[in-house]
Amino acid sequence: MRGFIKDNNGTSLRNVIITLYSTKKIYKSDSYGKFAIPSSRISDTLSFSLNKYINSTLPVNTKEFLAVELEPIRVNAERKFHLNSISRDTALQKQFWTYANESYTNLVFNPFVKSSKSPSISFSPNTNKASYSNVRRFLNMNERVPPDAVRIEEMLNYFNLNYIPPKKEDIFNCISYRTKCPWNNANDLLMINVSARKVKVESVSPCNLVFLIDASGSMDLPNKLPILKSGFRHLVKNLRSIDTVSIITYGAAIKVVIDGASGSEKEKIIRAIENIEPDGETPGEAGIRAGYKVASRHYIECGNNRIILATDGDFNVGKTSEKDLENLIAEQEQKGVYLTCLGVGIGNYKDSKLFLLAQKGNGNFAYLDNEQESERVLVTEFTQTLYSVADNVTFQLSIDPRFISSYRLIGYDNRIEALSDSSSTVEGGEIGSGHSLSILFEIVPGNAIVDGQNIANLAINYQVPGSQSIQKLEFECSGSRVMNDSSANNIKKAAGIAMLGLKLKQVPGVFVSWRDLETYTRTNFTSEAFFDKEFISIVAKAKKIYNHKRNAN
Repeated sequence: MRGFIKDNNGTSLRNVIITLYSTKKIYKSDSYGKFAIPSSRISDTLSFSLNKYINSTLPVNTKEFLAVELEPIRVNAERKFHLNSISRDTALQKQFWTYANESYTNLVFNPFVKSSKSPSISFSPNTNKASYSNVRRFLNMNERVPPDAVRIEEMLNYFNLNYIPPKKEDIFNCISYRTKCPWNNANDLLMINVSARKVKVESVSPCNLVFLIDASGSMDLPNKLPILKSGFRHLVKNLRSIDTVSIITYGAAIKVVIDGASGSEKEKIIRAIENIEPDGETPGEAGIRAGYKVASRHYIECGNNRIILATDGDFNVGKTSEKDLENLIAEQEQKGVYLTCLGVGIGNYKDSKLFLLAQKGNGNFAYLDNEQESERVLVTEFTQTLYSVADNVTFQLSIDPRFISSYRLIGYDNRIEALSDSSSTVEGGEIGSGHSLSILFEIVPGNAIVDGQNIANLAINYQVPGSQSIQKLEFECSGSRVMNDSSANNIKKAAGIAMLGLKLKQVPGVFVSWRDLETYTRTNFTSEAFFDKEFISIVAKAKKIYNHKRNAN
């Protein structure tokens, strides 16, 4: 049996699950929507299923070529939102913070939840690191940070604390620690560390990369296009001959500057990057459509197919609203192409748009405040940024109410619109190679916890890239207190990073002054290590800014 599958717009549909009724065997359509299935019968029955499309079951004559059309599921009325975690705050209050013409998603921090009523919490991993470098930018400018620019989980991600490789046969490793909560002595902190399998650069599958670069007039600033050019130059130097690179620019026109060059053509690619000149308006929608078209043309089966969108996010031609852009990416996500977003700029930077685009495009998001950060994201952490080892990942923590009477998840805050919509669901995310995810819960202890006592269980649901099956790993979370070793140092660092975020977000229940936080930071961070030294510095700047401007201690 041979045939092809498309949607009602004529777009080929890849990875459609095809079930042959006579044998119960499962097949998939290829990247062009085609399929070929062996059968010994003249007639049989096939069923076709794909996420966001209506399932179809058809009787078939095995000698005839089959053209299948799947109808998309129509979502009526209102836009559906996705939660980062299940916690809901019953007293929602909108607060809007602006800095120049920048935009940030309005977030509501997670409240305490009684474990007797909600003994489990589901949440989606956020492996982005954009918030930390953006917070650093504000503090280095001696400016207060808009609270919605602070995403604590992303600040923790930046430090990649306590990476412990998984067993050879596993995708993830998980360990947990408990310590006293430094901002509220009546409570404890439970830190869960999830480490993803690390792949070697030389063994990474062939890459099909599309550099989608904003070349509009607004990018003509030292902290925008030059930073991006520097990062892409470094990235190109590390590509292999089996990798494919395309470059698209959008500004006064949409230009396919390079269409599928080999990674060995480094001089050609770097020369094309250097020759990009900013001009015109910002047709982001048209640029994104062109990016997916080129990525699909050079699609590598079982490869790493990814668009890297580099922009300040200030789209002003075509569809520009966050809702329209989110719907645009939703139309494209079935093509098996990831979307990584790199944000730059000051004053008209649109954090909210880039965050949503990366989330909807099954990718990740970084903010580049200087050339060193661009090199860190695109070279030093190449596989974390650009190579996924697990897709559609969700976490579920099941808590033993005997030992934890209530809890709150630190970070993973939700959009106010998502919390207001009772139909919102938790959407899975991707995790890159070698990523170390530090997850913090502030817990109110119940019965006395004995060292070694299991106080919670973490279930990780995920898909291996390219696979449709859901896999599951489960880990026990120990209530043992940390000793004076590297684990103790890591949880203290995580607590210090979270404290800075909580204070910048003005979250209630944080009973420490800026002076207390500075002392804690100097005690627990190593002044000789570069990123530790930098963190000590920005805490000192935050203390000065907030003490001066709020007249607080």
